[in-house]
Amino acid sequence: MWVIALLLARSAAAQHTGGSFGGSRGFGGGGSSHSSSSSSSSSSGSSRSGSSWGGSSSRSSDDHEARQRREAREAEERAAQERRRRQEEAERARQEQLRFERERLAAELALPPSERALSNRFLGSFVYPPLAGHAPAVTPAPEGRRVAWWGGEATLPTVGPRTRRRVGAGMYAYGLAALLVLAYVLRRAWRRWQQPDAYARRSAAFPGTAPSEDGPRATLRVLTVAIDWTRRAAVQKALAAQAGRHDLSTAQGMFASWVDVRAILRESRRAIRYVGWQHELVPVSDAGRRFEALADDLRGRYVLETVREAVRTAGPTAGPRREEGGGLVVVSVVVGIDGARKPLPGVQSAETLKQVLGSLGGTDAEALVALRTVWSPTDEGDRLSSAELEALYPTLHRLDDGVGRVVCAHCRAVWARELGCCPSCGATAASPG
Repeated sequence: MWVIALLLARSAAAQHTGGSFGGSRGFGGGGSSHSSSSSSSSSSGSSRSGSSWGGSSSRSSDDHEARQRREAREAEERAAQERRRRQEEAERARQEQLRFERERLAAELALPPSERALSNRFLGSFVYPPLAGHAPAVTPAPEGRRVAWWGGEATLPTVGPRTRRRVGAGMYAYGLAALLVLAYVLRRAWRRWQQPDAYARRSAAFPGTAPSEDGPRATLRVLTVAIDWTRRAAVQKALAAQAGRHDLSTAQGMFASWVDVRAILRESRRAIRYVGWQHELVPVSDAGRRFEALADDLRGRYVLETVREAVRTAGPTAGPRREEGGGLVVVSVVVGIDGARKPLPGVQSAETLKQVLGSLGGTDAEALVALRTVWSPTDEGDRLSSAELEALYPTLHRLDDGVGRVVCAHCRAVWARELGCCPSCGATAASPG
């Protein structure tokens, strides 16, 4: 009995029908190896061959990136050698200057006391060594009274004021720039100290945007929308017609398939009631595995695959139930793009969805290396109400209040808001589900 109950619970928690078509050459042929028992509707493919993301074409791009990195390292090494050479020359010049000063001091100390007393170094008006390019300012010492100095007589000159160098406008500009940079750094540190979880919230909103390892990266994007009963049948028919229409083993065929799917979603933009999006930036070595994991998660939302490539399988003969209403169809698009791309903007309405659709798969056919379109349900008699949808797709964002899971205030039954009244007792009053 518990086995029967488990099977009934599973059938109640998932849709019955779905379909898939496409193939994969960019991930070592793993994209077309799914058996017909896979639990989702999908159109998939990869535009390049090989055992890694991007296939043989990506190997040339990897070689180009490796050559660029090697040239960058060589340029850095040359710059470091030039800096070391300049530092060594400056050190030699400094040592030469010190040696000259020591020799000059030793020569003056060797003078007789009478001559030594006349040296500027011992008269209290020491003149600092001149800087490069600046001639020292010499103040002539007038004749003064004769005094005894270090065992002899000498003339004590009048000590004049030391000449000061004037600071130019450039030094003030450098100082002002340094103060501005310091103020900016302190302001950033203060804001981060005031809001320590701001960076954590951003990382949680866009997972995978900062991979921990270096090297080539790939962008994975997932867009999921739920289209209501006004366009449900048309979208199901149009997506089923895409099965086998394009050769998804080529870049041109894959991009043409994406263009067709994008046109279908754009035509149904006004009928979209739910939306969800995801953006990940992963190393190329993990891109194929992560792409298939995202697609398989969507393919596990229903049981029977009625569309697979050009093969069609009959769905259940049961008709729609009253509590399901007109039903919605959920469409998900998973794309894989070579290189790093910016995260998807937030979709808060059907109007902003147009911008997301324009940038989801990009405009470069060669960069789009993997594509999978998943939709459910596919059969006309298999309906999906908004109450069931919110249980199967809890991460979707509701765009309006005309749909959703509600609880009847009288009989406590759960029903979909688009029905207008409880199918069990007919009451219109409901509490939030």
